[in-house]
Amino acid sequence: MRPRQLFLFDIDGTLIGTMGAGLRALDRAVVELHGHERSCEGIRADGKTDPAIIIEILERLHGRAPDDTQIEAVLDRYLEHLRGEVERSPYKVMPGVGAALDLLDERGHVLGLATGNVARGAEIKLTRGDLWRRFGFGGYGSDSADRGRLVAHCQPEALLGLVEGCVWELIVPSADLPSFKQNHLISGTIRRSDGVHARVVSETPPNALAKPISPTLEDAYLYALTADRQAVAA
Repeated sequence: MRPRQLFLFDIDGTLIGTMGAGLRALDRAVVELHGHERSCEGIRADGKTDPAIIIEILERLHGRAPDDTQIEAVLDRYLEHLRGEVERSPYKVMPGVGAALDLLDERGHVLGLATGNVARGAEIKLTRGDLWRRFGFGGYGSDSADRGRLVAHCQPEALLGLVEGCVWELIVPSADLPSFKQNHLISGTIRRSDGVHARVVSETPPNALAKPISPTLEDAYLYALTADRQAVAA
C-alpha cells in the first residue's frame, strides 16, 4: 500500500494563471482609497502574502508603515474588485493540473493550499476554474512565515504527531460560540439540537467537559500554522 502524503499547492502560476488580475484589482483599490495610479508598478508579488504586498505599496506611497486599519481597508476594496478582474482575465488552469489532482485523489492523498493569497481571494481565483472544491483546507495570507516546511511531501503521521493528545470535542451553547472562538483554536463545528459540537485544538482541555478525540490532518495543519504565527509575534 502506498503511504498517504500531504500535498500543498500554491495558486498563481502553479494551479492557475490570471494574467495579473490580482494586481489590477489591487491597483484599483489603491486608486480609490489613496489616489495613486499604477501603484503596483515595480512590485514583485512572487512569494509574498497579500498583506505584505499592500504594506510595501503603502510604505512606498507615504514613506511610512501603514496601520492595520489602512491595510484592511485596501484588502477589503481589493477583494471587491478581484472577482470582476478574474472573470475578465484570459484565465487558464495550468496544463496537467486536473489530471494531477485526480491522480492524487485516487491514491488517497490529502490536498491543501499554501498560498500568499488571503482565503477569500484564493476562493475567487480558484472557483472560476472549478478548483476551489478540490482543497479541504489551506494556509492563506500571513498565516505562516514559514509555509515552505509544510509544502514538502511530508508523511501525515509526522503532522499528526504534532497534535496527538491535543484535540478535544465539547458542546458549546450557540449564544456562546462567538466569544468561544475568540479564545480557542477551533478546527470544526457541527450544529446539533443540544448545541454546537466544537472540535478544539489545545494542549490542555478547554474545559472540564471536553473529551479527547483522535486528530486529523486538518487539526495538525491548523496547529502548525498557528504555532508559526505565534513564534513570529514573539
